[in-house]
Amino acid sequence: MFTVLRHIDLLCHLTARAAGDAQFGLAYDYADAADRARVEPLSRAAAHLGRATAHYTLVLAPIVALSKPEAQNTLHKQIDVHTRLSAHVCHPWTT
Repeated sequence: MFTVLRHIDLLCHLTARAAGDAQFGLAYDYADAADRARVEPLSRAAAHLGRATAHYTLVLAPIVALSKPEAQNTLHKQIDVHTRLSAHVCHPWTT
């Protein structure tokens, strides 16, 4: 649980930095084509980092359910939690 929360924290920080740097590059009215070309990779990076943050956030609910002792009482519950967790981790684009 701590690792997932730490990853979300780091991804949020990186997303904010990339978006802030991109915004700073375009903040001036005199931003020319070279400035816009330099900012394009930062914008794409911020978008990818935002999606990664969203995927980690989707994993929180199954991880919380898995960390509760009463949720692991039966094999069926363990399989259900593992299936929900792996659906978000292995195939995040389908959720």
